[in-house]
Order: sequence, then C-alpha cells, then structure tokens
Amino acid sequence: MMLMPILNIGSNYEYEVSQVACTFMEFCVMAKVRKNQETLVEGDKFVNIKKLVALDESNRLDVTLRNDKLINLIADVEVLRLAYELIKSKPGNMTRGSSGETLDGIDSAWFERTSKSILKGNLKFGPGRVVNIPKPNNPKETRQLVIASPREKVIQKAMQLVLQAVFEPMFSGNSFGFRPNLGCHDAIKYVSQRFKNRNWIVESDITKCFDMINHDLLMGFIREKVTCEATLKLISSLIKSGQISFSNLSPSLSITTIGTPQGCVLSPLLCNIFLHKLDLFVGSLIKEYDTGKTKRGTSSEYNKAMNDMATMKKIILELEVRIKSGEVNPLFKDQPIEYYQTKRVELIKHSKEVPRTNNFDESFIRVDYVRYADDFIVGIAGPKSLAITILGRIKEYLSKELLLDLKESKTHINNFNTEVTTFLGFDISGRGKHEKPFRLMSRGPHSGKRVKVTPYMNLHVPIMKLYKRLTERGFFKHNNKNGGEVKPTGLTVYQNHDHRHIIKYYNMVIRGLLSFYSPADNYSALGKIIHGLKRSCALTLALKYKLRTMAATFKKFGSRLTDPETKASIYLPVNFKRTRTFMPSSGRMTNKQQLENLNAMNISWVAKLTRSSVGLPCTVCGALPTEMHHIRSIAAIRNSKKLTMYEKILISRNRKQIPLCRLHHLQAHGKLLPKTE
Repeated sequence: MMLMPILNIGSNYEYEVSQVACTFMEFCVMAKVRKNQETLVEGDKFVNIKKLVALDESNRLDVTLRNDKLINLIADVEVLRLAYELIKSKPGNMTRGSSGETLDGIDSAWFERTSKSILKGNLKFGPGRVVNIPKPNNPKETRQLVIASPREKVIQKAMQLVLQAVFEPMFSGNSFGFRPNLGCHDAIKYVSQRFKNRNWIVESDITKCFDMINHDLLMGFIREKVTCEATLKLISSLIKSGQISFSNLSPSLSITTIGTPQGCVLSPLLCNIFLHKLDLFVGSLIKEYDTGKTKRGTSSEYNKAMNDMATMKKIILELEVRIKSGEVNPLFKDQPIEYYQTKRVELIKHSKEVPRTNNFDESFIRVDYVRYADDFIVGIAGPKSLAITILGRIKEYLSKELLLDLKESKTHINNFNTEVTTFLGFDISGRGKHEKPFRLMSRGPHSGKRVKVTPYMNLHVPIMKLYKRLTERGFFKHNNKNGGEVKPTGLTVYQNHDHRHIIKYYNMVIRGLLSFYSPADNYSALGKIIHGLKRSCALTLALKYKLRTMAATFKKFGSRLTDPETKASIYLPVNFKRTRTFMPSSGRMTNKQQLENLNAMNISWVAKLTRSSVGLPCTVCGALPTEMHHIRSIAAIRNSKKLTMYEKILISRNRKQIPLCRLHHLQAHGKLLPKTE
C-alpha cells in the first residue's frame, strides 16, 4: 500500500489520487478506464447528442417547424445516459417513489431495457408517492408533497431535453421563468429597462396554475409542433400518471385528469408551453394599443415657459441693439434691460422645474409585459381606463381559452409613481417626479457639470417582509408575544453541528441575500439584516459551546467568529454601497450567439458522457458488469474516522456515485467492505 499525490501514466494521462490509498493493480484499472474514456472523444462518437443539438438549431431557424420521430431521440441510450448525468447528484433522487427504487444500483442494462421499452411503446409512468411534510412556518400543519420515482425522472429529463429543443426557440422574449440562461435577474433587468415612465402597473398571478392545466388543451398545443404519435402517447402517460397515498391502511390511487404532476422534471416546460398562448395574446394587445411616436409630446406648461423665454430673449436683443447705437438707458414698456435679464433667468429656472413631457398625452400609449412562470406584470403608459380594459381582456382570455383564473388577492392595478408593486421578491415603483433631475457628473465628458439624467426606477429590498421570513426561519424573534421589534436569536436545530458547518450555513444565507438583492437601490439597508445574521450565528455558537452571552462568543472567536481548526469565518462584504449589479447570465442572445451557445452545450454534454462512470469496471476489484452506488451526501461520510477505500475515492473525486460490482455493492450497503478494499 502507498500514498500517491499525482501519478502520471505515459505522456497524456494523469490521474489524481489525492491521498487515497490503493494497490498498484487497482490504480492500473482506473488509469486504463481514464484512457478509454478520453479516446471516446475521438472519431464520430455521440452522434445522437449532436442530433439533439441539431434539433434545437433547426427549430431556431424555423419556429413553425413540425417535428416527427422524436421518440427515437428520447429512447436513445446516449440521451438517457446524458439525462442521468444531469440529475444524478441531486439529493432528492435518493428518495424512493411509489416503485421503491432510487438511482442507486442503476447499470448499463437498465438504460438498454428502458430504451427498448420506450421504442416498443410499453413504458407507462407510475403514480407519484404522496407524503405529508410539515410547513416551514408552522410545523404543526402539514402539506402534501408528491415524490416521483427517481428512475422515471431520468426518462422525464430525456423528454425535457428533446422537447426543450423543439419549443424553446419559439417562446416569447417576455417569458423568463424555467428557461435556460434566463432567471429572476433577467426579468428584473428587463423591467428596469422597459417600464420607465409607465403610469400604471397591472400585477397578478394565476390561481394553481400547475394544478389546473387542461390536458386536452395542453396536448393540442404540443401537437402544433410535434407530430410523433409515440412521443405524444408518452407525454399523455406522464401527465395522467396520478398519485398514490400510503397514509391509510390500504393504498389509495388517484388518476389525474387535470394539471401537471408535482415533482415532475417536465412540468415547468409543459407550463411554459401552455402559457405561451397567453404570451402571444398579450403580445397582440401590445400591437393593438401601442400608438404615437417614439416620445410623448411636451406639456403646455413647458411650452409656455419656452415661449416666454424666447420673448424675453427677443426683447433683450432689441434693447442691446439700441444701447450699441448710442441710446442711453433704453426702455421697453417702461422697463430697463436689467428687468428682462432677471426675468429670463427666473424663466430658465422655472422651465427646469415644470415637467417637460405631457404624461397624460392620449396620443402616446405604450404597453409592456413580463411573465415569470405563473406571475406576470403589465406596464402601461396611458390612462387608468386602459389598464382596467387590458386586465379585463386578460381575465377573459384566461377564463375562456385556457380555463384558468387569476388570483384575486394578488391582482392589482397600481399607480406606478405613488404605489409599490411586488414582483419576484423586489418592491418596484417609479421615481415619483415626472421631470428628469439634475446630477453633478463625476466622470465622462460632462465631468464637473450638472446635467439632466434619466434616473433608474426604484428597485427596493422589501425589508419588513425579509425580516418576517427570517423570523419564521428562526434567525430572529420578536421582543414580546404581541410582536414589536425583532432581534437575533440562535438556531437551536444547528447547535450540535460542527463550528465550520454552522459558519458555512450562515455564509450560504448571507451570500444568497447579497447576491439576489445586488440590483437593489436600498442595498445599504441589507447591512442591518446581515449584521443581525452574524449575531444570530454568534448566539448559535454560544448554544453549542455553552457560553452565556453573545459577547463571550465574540471574545472567544473574534469579530468574524473564526473556527480555530479550519479558520472558516463569517462572510461580510467590504461595504453595502449600491452597485445595481445584475447577476451574469447568457440572457437574450442574437442568432449567432444562440448557435455558439448550442456548440458550447454540445461540448458540455459530450464532456459529461466521456466522464460518465456508468458501465466502467468496479472501483474495488475491476470486475464487470457494474452498477452505480449512490450516496446522498459526501459531507455525511467526510467526517467518518473509519473510511473504506471506495469512500476515500468518493471524497477525493468529490463524487456521490461510484461503479461497483454486485458483490461489493451489497457489501457497501451492509457496511461489510474490508477497510483495505
């Protein structure tokens, strides 16, 4: 036995063992596996993955294209293996569905059998398993959670890969939810760019959207792009799979006749396909109502001020000519030139105070729309009557054409400049004043000068809502039972965790908040919350180490609560200055960029398959065939004092899966593997 930090085989292959003890024979097996993996990249391999990328490309070039024989791609072993590689590390896939199986034990033969079953049309999706879990803010109450079979999720993911290539190119630019390379920040950025100078905001969301999608309508929308009957049959089997509950003495099965399955990988895409019709309808409303030139007309007050200024200038020029001709103290309407010069300065100042644009210009109307999953807002530059009309027409369309309803409690028409609209966790409002303010420029060609600028709309962190949510999660508590101010408190559920794990958890929360609210204008207001979380962490550590006060914790571990062993410490930003930073994403892309993105996607997918461990020799003995051994979390075994060789390899590779032969897989589950193996 020996320890090897890095071993080199030949000139092109290296394998990092990272302080994992292994025999030379075992290492040779792993090195041979790596060499075989890398040779797969050469030649014309992964043909069907390339077909999947080509399917996306062809649908981008022609959004009206109708697609046939998609079942061959869904059933392709390469696509199924890619789907497995994309979902295998999610902890939820180690939770059993109604079939009792997880991804643990999956092998190459399963992919072959599943492929044949799909092609023959024999595959039927099983019902999801219903479990009752406590609500986060009220542990005494429970809510239903439907858990799909993890192995069926592999098939669902393969279906999603194919159907996404078909439908994604045709989706509206106003839709941002559950789409590749788009997210919350893209939607908020679009709002901040397009909703300036709007008078009214219509906000709403759809009541139980996923649960109320009509199957017949959905299948009709899919048929507009998919002509493959086998694929349509497979989708129909999925959405009608139902759910089964084991809470009673005898299992009860219910077949779903409406809605998409909860926990289904394909549900978000099916929802976007269904609501694409809403996007098209609102798009038609935008074309119908948008009128006027590119800008609003000027206001009557501003026009009067400009005319008065022109008159004053004309009088001043006339008096200056008379002075140059030798006339002493010429008058105009009994007033000297100084009077008109003072009057003109006052008019210039007044012209900067009155609104330049006519915000009630009925000849100028603009409508904008953003949807994120089942939430949407409509921005309207026009009268309130138009906002009421548009909301009514959207309600009518949803009710008659899509058989959906709006949630009345969340449907509002807000004055953009005086009321706050909540969308995707941000409080959005106009700047209040219609006129552009003056700002002293600190850089650029106008540095040192005061110029008119177009201000941002207000994007604010909803501080009180954030405090309420953090209080529900146990980071803060109220001073008294009747409410009042909140103060930090320790998390008792984490007091028995390691010091570094407590720090890691709080850092995850802090970084998440700072990252999500990075575009906010009141970013500095997060400072009080972040420092409150730091104090909550100190109180949690006080519970762990049985220290009496928060001050004692800071005295023992320092201002950053540093772990003495790992030196992990609480994260705090340098400052809380507003940055207006939107998180980077691919966002909206040109056609050329889309094709480049597809090429990158192809490379990424092929890389996943070349690194796949499915079908490789047993890591312990090198035998074939093998099945994949899964663990839920690496952290669960990392701190164990007695590790087997395969567990050390899992830690060194940072992988939750490893190929084992049947014998060693059973021994691994029974914890019977010898420590030397």
